[in-house]
Amino acid sequence: MNLWFDRIQAFTQEYPSRAYVLVFFISLLLFSLNIQGLSIYALDEAKNVEAAREMYEQKDFVVPTFNYELRTDKPPLHYYFMMLGFHLFGIHALGARFFGAFVGALMVGFTFRFSHKFIGSKAAWMSTLVLWASLHLSLQFHMAVPDPYLITCFCLSIYFFFEYLQVGKAWALIGFYLMMGLGVLTKGPIAIALPGLIMLLHLISSKRLSWKTIGQLKPWWGALIVLGVSLPWFILVHQATDGVWTEEFFFKHNFRRFSEPMEGHGGIFLLSFAFVIGGMLPFSVFSPQALGFSWKQRKETQALDISLCAVLAVIGFFALSSTKLPNYTVPCYPFLAILIGTYFAKNIEVKKVDRYSLWLYLILSLGIVPAAYFGLRADPIIENLAYLSSGLLWVPIGAIFATFLLWKQQRFFPVVVTLTLSWVVTAFLFYFFLFPKIDQRNPVLQTQHVFEDNPPVVQYQLINRAFMFALQKPIPVLAEEEDIVSHFRQYPDDLLIIRKAYWEKLDSVPKMEIVAESPDLFEKHTTLILRLDKSTK
Repeated sequence: MNLWFDRIQAFTQEYPSRAYVLVFFISLLLFSLNIQGLSIYALDEAKNVEAAREMYEQKDFVVPTFNYELRTDKPPLHYYFMMLGFHLFGIHALGARFFGAFVGALMVGFTFRFSHKFIGSKAAWMSTLVLWASLHLSLQFHMAVPDPYLITCFCLSIYFFFEYLQVGKAWALIGFYLMMGLGVLTKGPIAIALPGLIMLLHLISSKRLSWKTIGQLKPWWGALIVLGVSLPWFILVHQATDGVWTEEFFFKHNFRRFSEPMEGHGGIFLLSFAFVIGGMLPFSVFSPQALGFSWKQRKETQALDISLCAVLAVIGFFALSSTKLPNYTVPCYPFLAILIGTYFAKNIEVKKVDRYSLWLYLILSLGIVPAAYFGLRADPIIENLAYLSSGLLWVPIGAIFATFLLWKQQRFFPVVVTLTLSWVVTAFLFYFFLFPKIDQRNPVLQTQHVFEDNPPVVQYQLINRAFMFALQKPIPVLAEEEDIVSHFRQYPDDLLIIRKAYWEKLDSVPKMEIVAESPDLFEKHTTLILRLDKSTK
């Protein structure tokens, strides 16, 4: 195995550009596993994809809508990529998700390049294996949401900034500001705030913070690039919505999201650390020693210093934020992978603490299958699918085999390869065999036969957002009980989508019959499809 790795390293040294391309295509394969075979059902996906579809349908490149009403959650970059995907592949899951997987592969390719150029070939490969092993990272780039584009713009802006500091190439400086501008078009001011914080920390840590360095960065030209990329759309949407989009986005979805918990996603500051540890398994168990090693080596290897700054800044920033979600801290994953991969590459001898880390991971891995089994059993919708938990057996098998290899060979490389392969195989099983069976139980797929003839449909108050993309047409909202009465008096052939809990509280509505009923997957709601009971006339 070590001889095989030595040959790969030799190939990388001789043909680095070919290695970059190889890493890109392997990453694209991993991030696009069955993206066409899983339905657009998750809440964030459903809202973002339907907004992109409506913009594509209406040929509107300025104002985002959801259910044909203004949507103020996000700027439009991810919508544009989805619209391009719709144009190339069609209006379905592949079109919505392809470019998310593509930019994810681009991010991994540039992470490999950054590590290879400024740390070394072995560190680059180790860091890449760490990224490939993260199922949570793969899941992020499988989803048609803004995060893949933000993560990529964020990482590339840091890589280009560092490269400019090191080699002074104009293209790197332009790339740095261009990525920040595109990041603003993806999620707003966070794409400036976080990279800015990381760059400041790195300049302070490396003792390069001076007016001379700031002048070399040409901030005025940078401001023109960032504003030139992002500001025109913000001006256009402000004018088109009379300022409503601007107010909602900046005050509700930025300031309020940081200052108070949104949509119930709060928690203590330690959650941000827990999200990273869980999301970067299996290799996050080596984080303490990797962070300690990088701290000691940061002066000799500047790439480790900026990676360390990135990890600490991202986790610290979102630890302070009142709203906490697992995807918020994902931008630090590539930088943590660099720290862990470099630790593996630079330490030939395995230390006692490394054995303890692997033993901890072995214990955790042994609990994954039982946890999945009882988790599936606890949900009445999918309790008979509990057997699918056996598809996760490759995780503990890989952990056992890796522990044996560490004891036998006392080298990191076979352990890293074994753990990565165990999670890559698990990802393949998850995307092609495990999750598709669970996905089939969602209410949109369970009730799709009702809508085959494209009947008129209305909704009462709040329903599962995935119905909007599934039906691909406006679904008028009936806000009050009397609206149901008046609507079905005028349109007796329409169908009504409603949550069961709402329906049970209504008293004065006309008698309706249940056409279909299905519990919502991963939620506590049940969806009803109703139509007017004409037999009572």
